[in-house]
Amino acid sequence: MCGIAGIFDIGSRRPPSAEILRGLMRGLARRGPDDADGFIEPGVGLAATRLAIVDADGGRQPFRRAASGVSVVLNGEIDNHAELRADLIAAGVPFATTSDTEVVAAAYETFGVDAFATFRGMYAIAVFDRRRGTLVLARDPVGEKPLYVADLGGGSWAFASEPGPLVPLLGSSPPIDEAAIGDLLTLGAIAAPRSLFRDIRQLLPGECRRYRLDGSATPTSTFIRPPIAIDATVDGDDLEALETALRNAVDACLKPGVPAGVFLSGGIDSALVAAFARDCRPDIPTYTVAFDEPDLDESAAAAVVARHLGLEHRIVPMPVPTEADITALADTWSDPFADSSAWAFRELCSVASRDIRIALTGDGGDEGFAGYDRHRGFGLLAAMRKSATGTAFGAALRIATATMGGERLRRLRRAWEAFPGSASDAWFALRSMTSDEDRDAVCVDPHLARAVATRADFAAMFATTEGATPVDRARIADLAHYLPDDLCVKSDRGSMAFGLEARAPFLDREVLRIAFGRTKKPDAGIRLGKRRLRALASRFLPPATVHARKRGFGVPIADWLRGPLRDSLIALVDRPHPAREGLFREATIRSWIEDHVGGRIDRAPILWALIALDATLTRHLPR
Repeated sequence: MCGIAGIFDIGSRRPPSAEILRGLMRGLARRGPDDADGFIEPGVGLAATRLAIVDADGGRQPFRRAASGVSVVLNGEIDNHAELRADLIAAGVPFATTSDTEVVAAAYETFGVDAFATFRGMYAIAVFDRRRGTLVLARDPVGEKPLYVADLGGGSWAFASEPGPLVPLLGSSPPIDEAAIGDLLTLGAIAAPRSLFRDIRQLLPGECRRYRLDGSATPTSTFIRPPIAIDATVDGDDLEALETALRNAVDACLKPGVPAGVFLSGGIDSALVAAFARDCRPDIPTYTVAFDEPDLDESAAAAVVARHLGLEHRIVPMPVPTEADITALADTWSDPFADSSAWAFRELCSVASRDIRIALTGDGGDEGFAGYDRHRGFGLLAAMRKSATGTAFGAALRIATATMGGERLRRLRRAWEAFPGSASDAWFALRSMTSDEDRDAVCVDPHLARAVATRADFAAMFATTEGATPVDRARIADLAHYLPDDLCVKSDRGSMAFGLEARAPFLDREVLRIAFGRTKKPDAGIRLGKRRLRALASRFLPPATVHARKRGFGVPIADWLRGPLRDSLIALVDRPHPAREGLFREATIRSWIEDHVGGRIDRAPILWALIALDATLTRHLPR
């Protein structure tokens, strides 16, 4: 794990600024507490801050192959680097280290950009090829590791693992990307390729972008496609193959001599990871965050799993938040991030990092095996639209929404009403944490309110999944968007803020290949999802764990905004950041705050998003 960064000029041979490169390294220091280094050549500079996991001595970065002039900085890990090294050695390629970074350099040296398709793992990579005069940037197909690129104007560019270190290079008043704010208010996170600032862009998952430094061609992108289409050649019901793949993925995450642990909830995904990790390391500890609120606390259920597996279980109490914590969150995430569970994940990482350097998570199990309520809900809506009882269902849904309320019912109704237009609009409604009407009420610009960019993202994805079942389309959509734009952001930033490596075995390429193989029965039923994972879990876990309903990983953000964070709400209207002037209707925000604090309407999702936006703007653009 590392922070990587670089600066380069198109059409110029002047050496980039050493001070700028040092500033980028300082901005990424927390990602790499073990080492930091860089180099500058005419037209390009590369730097890395390193958390040393593989070959602590030989893997120093930037890594340069002297004979070819190929230099590499790598954030992440190439899981199959040993096999690739063996193949390259057999072909006559020499090696000086056992590091995966040298494998990247040697593979690129041998195959060019085609090498990226052979890598398994999570990574963001920059390759400087002196002979060809090119700089290549690449991001892993699932999007586990981030990579941001800033256009500095005049042919000058910079890149980094986080957007924060790039912002000072844009000047004192960088333009905000209003489409990114639309993402934030709709999804709670900013979707690639956007960032808060218009001149900073993310690479898309699987994107490989090539720049010719002499300026003879415009940048070009190719894509390493992730396994997110149903593959009829793979038997998805083969539980033995699934167990083997998941065990191998867990084993690949654990490195000899490197302290590791498992982030354990009460669900089957992290519990399976813990079971297989225990078989590799019988003394591996587990960590769970605990809340005072019974509806959110999973520590007791996690403790049951830990006892069943004979593992040490460490409880991390969630402290009462303060306004200072909001500032810390803004610093951690760099871009506005309104997934409130990030608060608890960051606390978990903060405590666990005192003991371990690798944390295994259950991320990806829901996306691969249809574990979310919205997967089942989307399948139900699609079925009812074709049913003779559809009209009665719609009427019942309207009555239930009016009499019972609740955000899940409201989302289901919005999706039902959108379905006649298009499946992607229905999915957009189901995924949106706010309604079109609410965004219309608070946003001055109707395009921002209607989140045009996000709608287009979903429409493009749904266009590639025609013919798949509704549940399959839903889980493919989450793997393509929710996972990289939300969960992977939470995992990467929350862990790397403390020099901790978070790893998700369910996102291993072979596990995903089986997850999206052909099956005789759907994963999602009326009551429960993850049929195949539950069948596998029944071999290793207690029945109460296997058959429990999924409980989302969340924090009591609504209560916090009425209590310890109430002053932060008031500041939204009393001290709004100047950079968002003219974007929102302040009277609406004030009215919503009164409704929320008074307990009349839960406005927590959108109010928390607005707080996250203001905190991030304050972090980058001091008032």
